[in-house]
Amino acid sequence: MLVDTGTTWAQLVVKLRHDRVQPLDQTSSSHQPERFSSFGLTSQPLTIAWRTVRTLGTVLSNSMLSAAIAWCLAFCMDHGNIFSKTVPRNQSHAMFLTAKMLWFWMFCWFFTIAECVAKLLPETFTSTRTPSTLSPGRIFVKLVRAMFVHIVLVTVMSVGIGFVIASHHFAHDKLKADVYWPMMCYNFILTVTDAHTRHIFRVETVSGQARANRYSRRSKQLNQLPTRKPRGAPSFKQFLKVFAQNLVLVISGLSAGAFVHIASCIELKEKWELVVFALCSQTIKLMIQAAAKLYLGKRKKTPSLRTMAIIVAAPTILVDTQLRTVLLCLDSKSVTLAGSVLLAVAKTVLRLLTALLMRHQAHKVLAKYPLPRVGVHPQDGVVKVLRVQSLLSTTASLSSPELQGIARVQKLTALHAAEVYADMHGEYIAMCCAYVIIICFGSNPRFSLGGNASNNSTHEIQFSTVMVQIGIEVVVDIIAIPLEIRFGVDFNKFHKDDAFLAIFMVLVAVVNIHIASGVYMKTE
Repeated sequence: MLVDTGTTWAQLVVKLRHDRVQPLDQTSSSHQPERFSSFGLTSQPLTIAWRTVRTLGTVLSNSMLSAAIAWCLAFCMDHGNIFSKTVPRNQSHAMFLTAKMLWFWMFCWFFTIAECVAKLLPETFTSTRTPSTLSPGRIFVKLVRAMFVHIVLVTVMSVGIGFVIASHHFAHDKLKADVYWPMMCYNFILTVTDAHTRHIFRVETVSGQARANRYSRRSKQLNQLPTRKPRGAPSFKQFLKVFAQNLVLVISGLSAGAFVHIASCIELKEKWELVVFALCSQTIKLMIQAAAKLYLGKRKKTPSLRTMAIIVAAPTILVDTQLRTVLLCLDSKSVTLAGSVLLAVAKTVLRLLTALLMRHQAHKVLAKYPLPRVGVHPQDGVVKVLRVQSLLSTTASLSSPELQGIARVQKLTALHAAEVYADMHGEYIAMCCAYVIIICFGSNPRFSLGGNASNNSTHEIQFSTVMVQIGIEVVVDIIAIPLEIRFGVDFNKFHKDDAFLAIFMVLVAVVNIHIASGVYMKTE
């Protein structure tokens, strides 16, 4: 059974180019039949079934965690200032709006630091007497202690300007500044936590120190100036670098938030208008994803799976939530279920078409480069990955045309895997966030779900409808995941970053609830 994920790219190359493979140990291929049927693109059916179950289970568990945190945040926002003796509906507009933004920042700080803890958790620290790993609690305390001053400064700036925005009705009524300003502050939070996490990794971990030593030796070989000793805190230049790197994610979220803002002002009274809105929503989501993939694809170095999943997931969840909220606000069970079925069918077809397109693009890329050579056993014809594996594991021959072709295919398939993985999370999280928005904000007189809903302040959600919608998505994934694995999509690489990605999906759900609460909040 071929279950080694390290041969995935070699398998892909051989599968795409099997008609032109030249054996290493044979002078002529005409003497031995090249039976490549035993060396497929993936492993046997049982392995595919196991990977499907594992991937779907991971996606569902991460989505349920995100849904639970989204419920908690929506509950807190629904109650505004919980320390006030007045009930939420009697709180002043400025107080309620400021409290709502403050809740968002508190959740962002906590889970962003938790995300950084997940990054540092596998590392071996040298700050102890004997190098060892640290518990999540000790890493959390270490991070908070290092960035405490920045936490205070960013929070004071965020709350101060936020209160000014909440006190001016024009900023909320027309500009929705209470939606966009907290998102910019979220970038400051990301910058502070990420910069300090990188600094701690570089200074206090074995891997970080080894990487710094390699960079120092390389600098000396190039006759560059000697590297300075590490500072006690990140420099201003490092903060700016991290800020610029995280800006892509924030822009992606702001773009999706702007779509939600515009869509909330549209009244949908006829069924054809709903169809047009659904088509426009999916088109805009695909355009944002395509722009993100184009940006990642242009980078010389293959982005990490974390980066790709992060940038692709944000627009997926934010845009899909709005569409599902519209469906639920129709207060029509038949229309809601019909819309869910049509969405499921359309997305299944789209996922399979994009997988085929990815495979076609990989075949087209490999056609431009010399053929990687593999060995064929002279008796049973089983392919032995020799030359291909050596190329994939060697970084010294980056200029070789063979490795360039395989590297481009690797980046292409990794981007597609990140898109699919983010889409799967996005479907469940968007669905759960839509339920949260309807239940928590739909019955609160401070919120109005816009022209999409009826004039009633409450909306009925039946448990059977919820289960049918979730069941439809599960069936879609059960059908699509095995086919995508056969097309070369490797989901196993995401499992090693499962804790990080799970917390990140929580943060996207938090941003989702924040945008919805700001857009749907009534003016006074």
